[in-house]
Amino acid sequence: SYTLTVGVGETGTITIIGGKSPYRVATRRSQIALPTELAGTVSVLGVGPGSTIVTVTDNTKRSQEIAVTVTARPVDNDDDDLPEADAGPDRTGVRENSTVTLQGRNLNDPDGSGSSFLWVQTDPAQPSVPLAEPTVVISDPRSPSPTFTAPLRDINGPVVAFHLTVTTLAGTDTDHVFVSLADNGINGFPVNVITFRSSTGKAMGAELIEGGDFSMFTAFPPSDFTGGILPEKLIYGLFTFRLFHLVAGETAVLSISLPEPAPADHTWLKYLEEEDIWIDFDRKKISNGLGDGAVFSEDRRTVTLYITDDGPFDDNKTDTIIEDPSCLGVLPDVPQSGGGGGCFIGSLF
Repeated sequence: SYTLTVGVGETGTITIIGGKSPYRVATRRSQIALPTELAGTVSVLGVGPGSTIVTVTDNTKRSQEIAVTVTARPVDNDDDDLPEADAGPDRTGVRENSTVTLQGRNLNDPDGSGSSFLWVQTDPAQPSVPLAEPTVVISDPRSPSPTFTAPLRDINGPVVAFHLTVTTLAGTDTDHVFVSLADNGINGFPVNVITFRSSTGKAMGAELIEGGDFSMFTAFPPSDFTGGILPEKLIYGLFTFRLFHLVAGETAVLSISLPEPAPADHTWLKYLEEEDIWIDFDRKKISNGLGDGAVFSEDRRTVTLYITDDGPFDDNKTDTIIEDPSCLGVLPDVPQSGGGGGCFIGSLF
């Protein structure tokens, strides 16, 4: 195991070398230390004096533990140095799938040079309690002004809440902000179908037929994709979803309704993060029509996806969670790149 000592209000960092991203971090006692991971660096914020364990897990489920000790801050600080957290004004009428920027400040440190920030998505009914299954991804939780993509109202509910912790050498203060989501105005779908607009503005629907619950469904433009070569003719852009509450090894079945029949030259494509390639996810090609894959309805207005938890096409290797980036498109003619790998956490320092 590895060790890290920080003071209350201070942040320590540990670099991950090796392993397969994305990495996940967890703490046994959040009242002592709060960890986050960004670009292969684990940052640990000291919240209160004491000791705890922070666990870092990579995408192949290999993990390492960090023993964290947080020391008490000096008691001779002037009260004028205490932070005053401001999470910004509440928002209303925010459109699904739009980009939202949070605005955090320490009112006693206007330029933020002596402050650290931490954003967490929380339960709107209890805005100081983090959500066990977040419905958004915060771009950089330690930035005073991170961004996120507004979630679907049908999945999230009408309000998103965020809790901001501002820390200085003198102490810690908190604030929260609420973001109200606007109804997308899409009608004509059955009650069990979640409705959304593609990144190209088309009205669409998704229904989870079998396998757990939605925690996230996002439509995003190709310009936001950070992988290798993109497919072509992306008339609806890209999609990603996350399911949880599955039984380990369960196959989820998800139906996506298209606004018009899929063109004859288009197929449903699946991105494989580990190999950094897109593949034709046709179920007959993938599993001879018996397992994972995609099936179009006869009129090509609906595509049904079959994905098995922890199977070769589940990008999230955590048990009982399925994560999947995919799209309707055409594979490029040029060869696609392959991905790397490596052993996990060859060094933490």
